[in-house]
Amino acid sequence: MSQWRFPRDVGLRVDYDDRTPFGSPITTAAAERTRSLFQSAIDHVRAHGLGGLHGSVHRLLDAVIAGDDFAAIAERHDDRWSLRAGVLYPDAQDAPPVSVAMERSNGAHLSAMVDTATWPILHDWIASLSNEGLADVPEIPTVLRDFLEALAERGLVERCECPPTDARVVGDLTFVGHNSVLVDSGSTRVIADPFLFAEDDAHPRQYQPLSVRQLGPIDAVVITHSHPDHFDPASLLRFPSDIRVIVPVVERETILTTDMARRLAELGFSNVHAMAWGESTTVGDVEISALAFFGEQPTDGDVLHPEVSNHGNTYVVRTPTFGVALLADSGRDHRGDVRDVATSWFRAAGPVDVVLSGYRGWATYPPLHLLSSVAPFFLFAPRASWSSRQQLMNSVADAVDVAERFGATTLIPYGDGGAPWHWQIGLGPRLDGSGVDDDNFDPYPEHVAAAARNRVRTPSGERLGSSVEVVLLHPGESLLGLGTAPRVVRHRGHEWPFATAFDYSHGV
Repeated sequence: MSQWRFPRDVGLRVDYDDRTPFGSPITTAAAERTRSLFQSAIDHVRAHGLGGLHGSVHRLLDAVIAGDDFAAIAERHDDRWSLRAGVLYPDAQDAPPVSVAMERSNGAHLSAMVDTATWPILHDWIASLSNEGLADVPEIPTVLRDFLEALAERGLVERCECPPTDARVVGDLTFVGHNSVLVDSGSTRVIADPFLFAEDDAHPRQYQPLSVRQLGPIDAVVITHSHPDHFDPASLLRFPSDIRVIVPVVERETILTTDMARRLAELGFSNVHAMAWGESTTVGDVEISALAFFGEQPTDGDVLHPEVSNHGNTYVVRTPTFGVALLADSGRDHRGDVRDVATSWFRAAGPVDVVLSGYRGWATYPPLHLLSSVAPFFLFAPRASWSSRQQLMNSVADAVDVAERFGATTLIPYGDGGAPWHWQIGLGPRLDGSGVDDDNFDPYPEHVAAAARNRVRTPSGERLGSSVEVVLLHPGESLLGLGTAPRVVRHRGHEWPFATAFDYSHGV
């Protein structure tokens, strides 16, 4: 049967109409307005560098906080303040999804407005076009038939007589890239934080992103938290609307956290399960447990509005033969430490085989949030914290710590890009030999392997390594033999084309 499918280089985007007073977490409006409010301090840093961060920049920040524009969003209390309810709790209904855009690497594109009733139907279309294909359907709404014809005219869909045989990845665990990981029990397949990219001629021909078709059938999706590199509506639309999706419980959408269950329902998802810390569920022969998510908050200690956080879950995914801990961007904050989460799990349930942990550390001072994608974090940092260095994620050493506390045999550093399509959007260090090894924010993953080999030094000078083996996976690679003797599997069309950036085999 003749069917329509997306070419491999078609990318997707979902757009939202943000009419909230300050900004919804599903858009970039809050970050843009925060930066605009403190533009004088940002301009000073850009003009004079960071030398005045603890002096002149603080004075500029104080001047903004004392002004009328800041008073419109917060009530001041000496050197602390309370954000107004409209800023803290933007109404989700004031930022609905309104359009979807498709674009090819050759520049062909189409954007279409979508009303509330049409999203579920369009979602199923997009999932079919991304996977096995969409057959011609005679009885469909005119607006969707017109949409399909417009896509065909622009070359954004193509005919295929039957679904082509895509080389699907094979492995117990496949690293899709950044925080996207596929766990396969042999009969049940679970993907975490899908963040998918279209093929692009700008990348080496032999090294392209994994497509949803190449991933094969997926039984469940787990989402750790709502930052856009973890909760990406455009990537999620490529999965069927009835797929099981597991998200953190969010009682109320805030400026720091999207209500993921609500947002998925807006797009037509019908099988969403919000899981609280400590809960478990099963999908096929896989057990999924939601654990606490600490870290990646505005500070690692005292914080304004402690009742509002970047809420999330970490997960342990257990198959009949192996277990995997997915830690994403966790670390520590005023509520707890992910290393203690690992210890508690080990005591209660025994070891896992593999830990995937971020390792960026993200050592920073709160005013530097204004130069980042999470500028609203600064609004939650008390003035007394501005000159105190914060560590918002697991560092290189912390990643090894947490793997040891889980009793794991294997540690995979992840959560910092990993491939050219990530570098293209400014995510993670370039690993093609031209990047910068920034140990405060974007260290090369080889540092994690070196840290595991050199855990402690005795008084005699002897070095002792960890019992945990660090495996450096590139996006598109898999591990087989988990629970016994893991080995790396490389897939055709996803062969790493670059030399190793640095050799840390002799220590750091």
